[in-house]
Amino acid sequence: MQTREKPPVVVHPDVAHLMNGPMIEIRDVIVDQACRVAQDMKILVDQIVIREFYDYEEEWSRIIFEICISADDETPFTYWEAVTDAVWDDQVQISKVARATLDDDVSVFVHW
Repeated sequence: MQTREKPPVVVHPDVAHLMNGPMIEIRDVIVDQACRVAQDMKILVDQIVIREFYDYEEEWSRIIFEICISADDETPFTYWEAVTDAVWDDQVQISKVARATLDDDVSVFVHW
């Protein structure tokens, strides 16, 4: 079960320069919702890794928030769905620039 303490957030060097303004807002929302949903579902978030995902065939990239959880094989999809629903529902609390960045440049993955 997730405790009130937030999990470590690991920012890969290739995206560290992007961690300002809107991305900080997005990070805070994703971390808060990931922890809240984990507590509700009684699972543990081990860490959240922020990295770039690059598709070489299509030549596009996104910033990935990879939430690493300790769970069985049944839980991750339900958890991911709850977190993404919460994050996108919560976007009214972030600036317009952060909302556009979230919609266009950010994805949430769950790793278990």
